[in-house]
Amino acid sequence: STPANTIGANASGEVTVAGHTPQTGDSFALIGTAGAGLTDLGGMSTGMKAEVNAEADTALSDYGGNTTTPPTVAAIADAVLDELVAGHTTAGSLSKAIIDTLADTNELQADDTPAAIAALNDLDAAGIKTAVQATLIDGSVSLQTALTRILALLGGKVVRTGTSPDVYAFYEDDDTTVAVTTTTQTDGSGRTN
Repeated sequence: STPANTIGANASGEVTVAGHTPQTGDSFALIGTAGAGLTDLGGMSTGMKAEVNAEADTALSDYGGNTTTPPTVAAIADAVLDELVAGHTTAGSLSKAIIDTLADTNELQADDTPAAIAALNDLDAAGIKTAVQATLIDGSVSLQTALTRILALLGGKVVRTGTSPDVYAFYEDDDTTVAVTTTTQTDGSGRTN
């Protein structure tokens, strides 16, 4: 006779073993891809830890380890900064940025930009004043003349020098030089000049 818990050649159905929980479903589905279903292995045993440690020690021993002194930060910086830029021309790299900046700077030297900048240091107030006053506005009137006329119209002495039509003279600050003369019609038709 065959015991009830023994699997025979044609066994089917669920088999129970004393002290174990019966498993159902596909084993692969329970474990999952790359063991994703295995969330807790109950910690590593002391023996397993010793085996992993022995394997790591052997790998490190076989490698031999680094017996040289690593370079200092200063030595690394020197090596980077002493590297020729000619071999490093990739767009976006530091060397390419330096090469491009140097090319732009050399182009400025060719245009004699330093001499042009140096010439700006030789400006004198009188020269600037003369240049600004001589600037033409409205095509033919200098800035100096325009300002003189505006000041005379706004705050200078005004003298009526004629009637029918009315003629007004607007004087500069000195009260002797006429800056603007205007003629106004008495019929209200406006100014003629």
